[in-house]
Amino acid sequence: MYWAFRLPGNAAELKVSPADLEVMAGGLALLTGAAYSLLWAALYVPTAMVLSGEASRAARLANKVTPDEEAKWLKENDLYVSGWQQVLRLAAMLAPLISGWIGEPAGKLVAALGGGG
Repeated sequence: MYWAFRLPGNAAELKVSPADLEVMAGGLALLTGAAYSLLWAALYVPTAMVLSGEASRAARLANKVTPDEEAKWLKENDLYVSGWQQVLRLAAMLAPLISGWIGEPAGKLVAALGGGG
C-alpha cells in the first residue's frame, strides 16, 4: 500500500480496484503485525535468558545454595520462571502474528457457514 502513496497520482489514476486495495491493506497490516511480534520476541528471549542466568547466579553467590536449593530460593524470592511459563509468555507476544494467519480463514469459514452478520 505504501507504494500507492509514493507513486505520482493516486489509486484511482493507477486503476487499482477497491478489492485490490483491500488485499494490499490486509497484507500491509499482517506484515506490520508480524514484524512487531517478531521484534518483541527477539527482544524478550535474550533478555529473559540473561535475567534468568543472573537470578541463578545471585542465588548461588549471595546465599551459597546448592543447585538443589537454588530453585527453592528463586521461588521464595519470586525469581523463578519455569520453561512452560516462558513459552506461554512468548506465545502471548506472538499472538497477533498467529491471529492474523488464523483470523482471516476463520472469518471466511464463519461467513461461508452463514454466520458473522
